[in-house]
Formats: sequence, C-alpha cells, structure tokens
Amino acid sequence: MVAEVQMETPLAEAIQSVVQPKLAEVGWSTGGSDDTALTEYIILMLVNGKTQEQIASELASDLLNLSPDDPAPREFSRWLFEQVDALNAQINGAASAQGNAQMASAQAADVQESTEMSGMDAEMGDASGSTIPTGPKAMRNGHQNNREKRMLGHLNKAMDRTTDAALHRVRGGGGVGRVNSHGGREPPKGPRHQANRSMAIMNGLSGMQQNGMNMPGAGNMGMPGNPGQMMDAFKMYENMSAQMAQMSQMLASAGYAQPQQPFINPAFQKNQRGNGSGKSLFDRVDNSSRRNNRPQQSKRQHQPDMEMGDGGQSAANGEGTDSMDVEGKGEAKAPWDTMCKFNTYCKNAECPYAHQTPAGNPGITVDLSDECSYDVSCKNHKCTAKHHSPAKKTAFQQETPCRFGVNCKNPHCAFQHPPPPCRFGDNCKNPECKFTHLEIKCKFNPCKNPHCPYKHDEGQRAANGQEHVSERKFIDETQEEELILPGKSDVMAEVQDTQTQDVDVVTQPRRLYSRRLDSSQERQNIAILGGGITGLATAHYLTKTVRNANITVYEAGPRLGGWLQSQRVDVPGGSVLFEQGPRTIRQANSSLVQDLDLVDEVVYTPKTAAAARNRYVYYPDHLVKMPGPGMGLFEMARTVFFEKALAGVIPAFVGEMFRPPRDSDITDESMGSFLERRMGSRQVADNLLSAVMHGIYAGDIYQLSAKSIMPFQWYLEGKYGSVIKGIWRVQQESSGTVPITQREANFIKSFQDETPLERDFLVKLRTASVFSFRNGIQTLVNRLRDTLSDKDNVKIKTGSEITKLEKDEETGKIKIHQQEDTPPEISDLVISSVSAKALAKIATAGQSTTSPINFSPLANVPFVNVMVVNLFFSDPNILPTSGFGYLLPRSIPFEQNPERALGVIFDSDAMSGQDTATGTKVTVMLGGHWWDGWAAEDLYSPEEGVEMARTVLARHLGIMADPTATNVSLHRDAIPQYKVGHEQRMKDAHYALKRAYGGRVRAVGNSYTGVGVNDCLRAARDMARQLGDEGIMDDKTGLEHFVEPAKWVRMGTTVNLGQRREQPKVEDENTR
Repeated sequence: MVAEVQMETPLAEAIQSVVQPKLAEVGWSTGGSDDTALTEYIILMLVNGKTQEQIASELASDLLNLSPDDPAPREFSRWLFEQVDALNAQINGAASAQGNAQMASAQAADVQESTEMSGMDAEMGDASGSTIPTGPKAMRNGHQNNREKRMLGHLNKAMDRTTDAALHRVRGGGGVGRVNSHGGREPPKGPRHQANRSMAIMNGLSGMQQNGMNMPGAGNMGMPGNPGQMMDAFKMYENMSAQMAQMSQMLASAGYAQPQQPFINPAFQKNQRGNGSGKSLFDRVDNSSRRNNRPQQSKRQHQPDMEMGDGGQSAANGEGTDSMDVEGKGEAKAPWDTMCKFNTYCKNAECPYAHQTPAGNPGITVDLSDECSYDVSCKNHKCTAKHHSPAKKTAFQQETPCRFGVNCKNPHCAFQHPPPPCRFGDNCKNPECKFTHLEIKCKFNPCKNPHCPYKHDEGQRAANGQEHVSERKFIDETQEEELILPGKSDVMAEVQDTQTQDVDVVTQPRRLYSRRLDSSQERQNIAILGGGITGLATAHYLTKTVRNANITVYEAGPRLGGWLQSQRVDVPGGSVLFEQGPRTIRQANSSLVQDLDLVDEVVYTPKTAAAARNRYVYYPDHLVKMPGPGMGLFEMARTVFFEKALAGVIPAFVGEMFRPPRDSDITDESMGSFLERRMGSRQVADNLLSAVMHGIYAGDIYQLSAKSIMPFQWYLEGKYGSVIKGIWRVQQESSGTVPITQREANFIKSFQDETPLERDFLVKLRTASVFSFRNGIQTLVNRLRDTLSDKDNVKIKTGSEITKLEKDEETGKIKIHQQEDTPPEISDLVISSVSAKALAKIATAGQSTTSPINFSPLANVPFVNVMVVNLFFSDPNILPTSGFGYLLPRSIPFEQNPERALGVIFDSDAMSGQDTATGTKVTVMLGGHWWDGWAAEDLYSPEEGVEMARTVLARHLGIMADPTATNVSLHRDAIPQYKVGHEQRMKDAHYALKRAYGGRVRAVGNSYTGVGVNDCLRAARDMARQLGDEGIMDDKTGLEHFVEPAKWVRMGTTVNLGQRREQPKVEDENTR
C-alpha cells in the first residue's frame, strides 16, 4: 500500500530532498535551489494520490515532452515510489515499531522479576556459592537483560551537571517551568514491584536481592532504587570525593609528588560545578520528606503509578514538589532585576523589566542592583543604573500639550498638539470647524493676505487684495487659439516685419499641448496597412482597447502572416514541419496565447533541454560551445582559456573598466566600433558579437547602431564611464531595483491589467525557455485571422494594394487610394505595419506637388535578403552533438564559409513535438549582409540554395547523406537594418509624418523598434493601449518616443506573468 503524502510534512520534505538531486542526475533539472518547480509538481501529484503509471505518463507527455517509448519516466516513477515507501518506513514506521518492542520487553522483565522476588522472600535456606562476593560492589549483579550498564557509570552520567544549563534543569512541581506534559504530577515516592522496604545502602550480592532494592530492568528507568537509597549513595560518593581531595592536599604540602587521583565525577566534588562556584548537590536536593536519614513512607507509595492526570491539586497542598528539584541559582529573578530584551526599543509603557538609560547608545552595560533616580528622564549617556521603559516617557508626553502649540516645527515632537490653524482665520463661517482659530492679533495693517490665520480688527483686512499667485493664469482665455499649419511661415514673416518697426510686438498665446482629434462618442474608422503578424495583432488588441471603432485590415498579397510561414511536408513514416521564418515566441506573449485559446496547441522547450543549454559558434574549423548554464567549471575554464574563438576575452573585460569613456560629441557609433573601443580588441567583436548579430539581424556589426540595439550598454557608459563599472554600480545602488527606460517600465506595468494565466499553463511556462505550436508558428496567424473574422466591426481585405495616402484638407481625415478605378476610402486613423520603404512610397505619392514633404528617412531604412533552406534526414542520430545550433562569425576563414552562411539551426532539438516522422531536421540560413548590393537576378535559385546548404553541413558537421525532404524560401527585404544614425532617422520620420498627416498616420512594425516576432507583438500591444488611453492625438506618429531623450527609471519589483500584483514602484533614475 502506498504511503499517504501530505504537504508540509516531514515525509514531503524528505521526498523533496531526494527527488531534487535525482532530477538533476537524469538531466530534467539544473539542481539549483531556484529550480524546484518540477519537484514541487511531482510532490503535488503524490499528494493528489496519482499512481505510478499516471505519474510516468504525465511526466513523459505533459511536462517533459518525451517520446512515449522513452523508459526514463517509468524508471523514475518506480524509483520515486520505492523512495516514498522507504522514507515513510524510516520516518513513521520505525519509531512506532521500536517503541512497541521496548514496551513489550519491559513488561516481560517486570513479570519475571516479580516472580523471582516472591520466591526469594519465601526461601530462607543457605546461600549458594554464587552468592559469595567476587569483587567490588559496584561491579556485581550485572543486569540480566543485556543492558550492559554498571551502577557507578550509570550514576556518574545521571548526576553529571557540570555542563548543564539552567534552562535544561528540572524546576518545581505544579507545572511551573517543567518541560514535559506531567509537570503537575508529583514524582513516585516509592519503589515499584517488590522494592517497598527500607534500606539505607544497596547490597550488591549477586543473585540475592535483599529488602529495599530495585530489580534490574524495572520500569523506573535511569534511577534504580527508591529516593532514600539514592540519597545515601550520593552522600557516600560525596564523602569519598572530599576525603580523596583532602589526602591529595596533605601529600602535596608534605613535599610528595602529587598522586594520580582516581576518577571521581565532578558532580560530587564541592565547589567544582560550572566556574568553580555553586552549592553542593545535596544543598540543591529537596530533603523535606527525610527524617533522621530515613525515608518516610506514605500511602501514595503503595499505590501503583497508573494515573497521568493533573497534579495541580496535590501541588497546591504541598505534596506535589519534585524530590529532584535542582536549581543552580535559587529562586527566579523578579522582572525588575531582569533586562528587557527590547531595551531602548521597548514600546510598552507598563513594562516591568529593566532598561538602560534612554540617553545612551543601545547595548551598554547595566547594573541591575542600582536604580536611577531620574528614571526615564535621565540625560546621562554614561548612566549604568536601570530605568523603566522609555515608552513611559513617550506616553507622558503624548498627554502633555506642546508649549509651542500650532507653531511647533518639530516633525518628531511627541507632545500633544492642537489641530492646525484654519486657513480662513476669523472669516471662517463654519460653526463646527475642527481647525484651530488663533486669538493672536495680526500685526499688519492693512493685512493683504487673504488666508491670514490670525485675528483681525474690523477694517484691518484689505478690501480688494490682489489675486493669489497660485490662481494666476498665463494665458488669455478670452482670445482664440492660434492655428499654426505645418509649412506656413506667415507668422514668422509678420514677426520679422514688426521687429523692424518701432512698436511693441504682441503675439497671440500659443497652445503648447497636444490636441485630441477624435471623440469618445463617435464611432471611428481605423485602417491597418499590412496583414502580417504586426497588423493582425494590432487589430486584435484594438478590439479590446477601442471598442467603438470599425477596423479594416488591408493586405496586398493573397495570404496573411508576412514572414511567419509553416509548411508540413509528408515523408516516409509520417510528416515534418518546416518553419520558413521565425519559429518561437517568448513568455511575454503568453497572455495573447491564452486569449486566443491556443494553450492546448503549445509545445515547450524546457530550460533543461539541450537546445536551451548548448549553443555553438563555428570558429575557425570546429564547433565551440559557448559558456552558459549547465557547463561545468572545468569545461568553462578550458573553453575560455584554450579556444581561439574566446581568445583575449578575459583581459578585454578586465581592461574595459580602465578605458576612457566616449567623447561627448559622439551621438552614435557602430556596434563593432563600440565593442572594439570598450574592449580594446577587435577580436572579441569579430568572433562573438558578429556571430550573435548574424543570428538576429543577419547584419554587419560595423554598420549596425550601438545606441539603437544596445541602449542599456550605451547608457551605462554615458553615465558611469564604463559598462562593467556601470553594471557593478547598478547592483550596488539597486536596492531591489533595476534601471530601465520609461517605455519599458510602462510595458511591464501593463501586465497588471492582464487576465491571470491558467495554473497548468503558468507552471509549464516557468520551466520553459521558449515555446511554439504543434503545427508551427503560423498557428498564431491563423487563429488571429479566424478571431478577427468573427467580429462584426473588423474586415480583412487581401489582395488590396494601397497606392497612396492623402489627407483631406477640410476634415483632416485620410483618403486611402487603392486601384485607379476604385474610389478612395475615408479613415479617421491609419496604422501602417508595412515596411518603412513601402510607407515612404505611398506617403510620398499622396503629397501635393506645391509643397511636398520629404520621406527619405523612411525610404533610407535598409533591408537584407535571407535564404532559408530546410532539410530533413531519415537518420535520427546524424548530428554530432545536441543543441540549438551554431552561428558563423564574420572572422571565419573564407575557405570554411565560401557559401556565406549565417548559421545552422538543429530544429529537431530546438523544438520537439511537431514532427510525426523519425529523423533529423535542420535549417541553414544564407545571405544577409553578405549579399548587400546584389541585384535581384544575382540571387541564388532554390536548387543552388539546397546544394550550398548540403555543402555547409558536409564541411562543418560531416553530414554526407542525402536529405529525404527539402524546402527553400528566399525572403527579399526580410530584415531591416538599424544602421548608425537610426534614431536620428526615426526622429526625422516622426516630424515628416506629423507635418503631413497631423497625427492621423502612425507607423508600427519591425522597421522601427525591433525585428523579432516578439518585438512586433509588443509594438502592436503598445499601439493599441496608447490609442485606448489617449485617443487620436495630433502629435502622435508611433515614433514620438525617438524625439525625446530616453528617460531612465528604476523599477522596484518584477512582474510575474499571470498573477495580479500591486503596481511596481518606479523611481526616476535622474533623481538618485
């Protein structure tokens, strides 16, 4: 029968202590103290009563995504139940079994001894030879029940009190100070069984137990004999000790060598207890029941000790005192002679304990025998006498009025104060006013303060005082608002003309705030350009934040989703899923997954999986595992010190703290230049950073902007002069906070309004690194499309190419032009999720020929082309290692990468649970910035792409087999490049859109704030929340955060996804 497991029990804690290292052993956990989610879930399954098969099934399918044929979960489940049975027997079973065995043995010995004693009292014949003494008394009559104890050693151990603390000693009866449950019951006064006759000293003849001696093995454990016998024995040993000490001193004084003294328990030596002082043992033993060295028998001694009830009544009558009541320091101290543990922090005015002087520093020495005459009013910081609680003084002060009254300026004043003065003074008309009305006359005549609290005579107040400064206004509300149109210079021309004249220039008040263009009562028409993941997500979020809007999504192509494309291909033995673009999303978008009811379609990559732990860089001619979680210390040291890819890393990082910061006139620089300048070595940037940027941007680090892509590192150098030093300073100054931009803080705080995640979903997310869907990332696109199509206020139009955006000068709304024969559609707001190039093209087409606006900042955002080649091999063990994949840096020799590959992804390891066929799936990425400047006809064909991918795998991984299935996708203008000056270009683009459309066209997507699918989902969410909170504002373009310098704040707490918490505390970084 399986043991029952309950939460927060010793058995549950023991199970957790053995399961956690076992999970680390099998590779399902990191083994760290912060990685206990899977352990807690396993214990929760045991608490819920799940069987061995159920636990193995749930581990394999739901938690670890293992193959149904994998024996590891079944072996672990079998091992788990064996451990539960063993731990249960150890904790719950062994103790009870041992206690029962000892009780049965003691009862059997009692019966036997009682029989023997009766027989010996009846037979009075001659003693046999076995009764002749054969040695010292203390060494005779060994116990017959294999207890292997001797009387002298037993007494020595029982009475040794040299190391006994006062808290461990037994105090008086009646329940006062005792630590057991029988404190109120007086101890046994008579021997058990047949030992009920008086005997001064125990006779130790073997086999002839005489009157008054306890039998071996009796229930009186630890103290054989009755109290009278024990007192005699103790007295005898004390006398022996005193005699031996006296003889030793006499021999020493006569000049003889000090003889070796026999071992005498220090408990029997006078003045040898503790530090050399204290009473004798017998001075500490209650002898109130002894008369002439003879124990007094009582009727209670003849009664069997069977009742375990409360002895309070007998204690009250004086019969319940403990015959072994030992207290080294006499009676308990009075509270006034004991220091209060709170001392100067005591808040109890009636505290009976002693305290130090309130004027001294806490912790000074106090003489408890001396009492200060000043008590709590003592001002002597050297006073060592005892005082009452300092709260007594505070309580007195709280009842005493402050002599300064309402004029008291001490914020910590403990005296009583009246209410603050009434701001209306003697003009107060409220008969029940709770504020103080001063009787002091105002010294000013006339008094011009309309809120003067003092008393005034009639006519003393000014009749018409000036308006208070807090009520003055800096704008003439009687004038009309000045309308300033973009591109018009009439106002400046008038100002210049008037400055040439000898007259005063008076200008109309200008409106310095933005203006809302929509009305909350009107139903708005919102158009979204682009049906990629950003456009669909924006429409989805708008249906929740702007409910009174008609939303139309325009997509030029025949399909939705943009670069998110998943294709399932049939192969022998099943099918495989090829991802032709992004393939995973992160936990920040888990609420969207739950909102779309896709939780059951999610497949996870655990943090303990090889894909989450093993990431490689190929340099110069082999794979190099990057340091990360799961790598041992020896392996990490070998990699750092001996791999060429990491050569010079440690000196570069150490020297970074001592290198000068950038010049103040540098507003931006490339990532390669930034890292080379900070590290003092180009090798680190070329070998490591370039490989990472190949995997994210497919770009060149000597062209990508450090300020736009690495804003935190850029900020640290600007404020602290060094990145490493800045990280150290941030940790020192953090106090539980981290510096982030205000935009990031607003994004994190927005999760407080989200619906909490389902518990099972949240548990799995906590153990996952990334996640995707069973049928690919396109599942998200399809579900967004279906959800939006079911809404009455949303329309999706595919095959609708927008040619230009034109502003209606009369209404300010936007005309959306499609084909030439189609009339334009009118929209209150246009949200563009297309590329920056496409937006620049249609915006330029919509400008008037008289005063066109330049949209070159948008047109100059560069893009790169990427070819994605998917290959499937029927051999499941064709890869030489496991992991997420590897990237190729720009510094790799040309002969090792003539195909100009960017990296290789091990799809079979990176995301499991998507394929039904057994085999190995990989993806090779080609092109990127290596193909910059190539014409469209120069790009490779699909057949050439497959051949190049096979060549890369053969050279780097030794894979020579033919693939079972392949798929090639050439993405033109796939990834935007945030090159140096990207922030300034976005500022110029913001002003251009604002002048052209007055806040009615907004830009969102991967061309501006992030190239990944997670960045696009976040941008869509921010756009929808902004429109829901502010509406259509005339100064918003989606790029306005590029205009103002990034404001850095400190966020006090982190937000757990799916859990409602208080709003995180945000502090301004500039005020620290």
